[in-house]
Amino acid sequence: MANNQVLHTAKLPHDHRTRQIIKASLAGYRRMNELTEAELRRDLPTMTEEESRQEHEELWAVWEQTRKYHPDPHGEALLDQLHIAALVERRRLWDKLVRGLARKKKKYAPNL
Repeated sequence: MANNQVLHTAKLPHDHRTRQIIKASLAGYRRMNELTEAELRRDLPTMTEEESRQEHEELWAVWEQTRKYHPDPHGEALLDQLHIAALVERRRLWDKLVRGLARKKKKYAPNL
């Protein structure tokens, strides 16, 4: 599911100002994801398991502190909807991959 399809499954507010804020926020998240992915491609091959765990814990702490001191039930609800849609799509892709592997196994290695 492409990003724009995910947005269409979520319920966006009707007022123009709120929609613009949400769209700008999502664009910012998209840019941050791009930067994070580039950083991961650069750092992950040399990162130890402990360093990876520490980074995860630090990021989680930032998220929790942000939610604690800046609650936004409407924004969180939208992000939750987007997160759920992304998880469902990821599951569909995994299921498709598993079915494809099962067909190949049946065809090329039926005795395994």
